[in-house]
Amino acid sequence: MENNRYMVIIDVETTGKDPRVDHIIQFAGIKYDKKHKSIIDEINLYIKPNVPYSMSIAALAKHKITPKFLEDKPIFADVSQQIYDFLKNADICGYNLINFDCRFLQAKFKTVGLEWNYSELNVFDVYLEEQRRNGLKLEQTFKRYNDNISMSDYGLDAHDALSDVKATLNIFEKQQEINEYSPEDIISECGMLKLLPFNTDELTECFVVGKYSGVSLKYVTKTDIGYIDWILRNPDIDAKTKETCKKYMNYV
Repeated sequence: MENNRYMVIIDVETTGKDPRVDHIIQFAGIKYDKKHKSIIDEINLYIKPNVPYSMSIAALAKHKITPKFLEDKPIFADVSQQIYDFLKNADICGYNLINFDCRFLQAKFKTVGLEWNYSELNVFDVYLEEQRRNGLKLEQTFKRYNDNISMSDYGLDAHDALSDVKATLNIFEKQQEINEYSPEDIISECGMLKLLPFNTDELTECFVVGKYSGVSLKYVTKTDIGYIDWILRNPDIDAKTKETCKKYMNYV
């Protein structure tokens, strides 16, 4: 993959957790020049769903964006090209990006005829990297990297998309200064699998979540085919993960 000069740090707020039925209601992003370590552009859009919709209580409690507030905002079709162009020719970065934001953007771009395959991009997921290091939430992570100063003390509002983007960029810069890391190996769009060593130095597909975290997919296929069958039947698990699992079915 090409290592782009620019990085776009993004965050979306939504009506719920399922990109098949829920909607993006806020998209925020910062375009960052990695060479000069400078912000060159930013975007912050509120978006009204174009069909009748409901807002989950959990989502509303998180972002506090009400249907009334969205009444006069553009629909996704009206801003999709603007968002698509903002992401073009850049690496992307975010907090829980692979499991959430990327899945929503890919699904919603598809509804307006735009193909966006994030598995072909350099993707830096600050959440996954921090989970590997410390397993903490954004607000707690921010405090640890900023001498115990909270996001609110820093002038950022947790769970506002643009504030979350700025906090994510802050953490990414400090992570890279301490220990530079590479883009994610996306073999599983839901973040269920990653290339890791298992019993040898050779990298192989391993689970990184669930009861088999750290165990190779090949080993699980041989010892618990029922778990693989559950993955293949689960509608909430993405096609890329299922394709990766299917390739090991011949080992059974």
